[in-house]
Amino acid sequence: MNGTAYLAVGFGVLWLIVGWYLYWLGRRLVALERRLDRVDSAR
Repeated sequence: MNGTAYLAVGFGVLWLIVGWYLYWLGRRLVALERRLDRVDSAR
């Protein structure tokens, strides 16, 4: 493979990792907000 192909594959993997991490982070934040809402309603 030449340099351009390596660069394209590297960027693809990087975007995959970033996208997966943001998706995971978003789910964590939603779960945290739901937990906080439950605590507020329990009071």
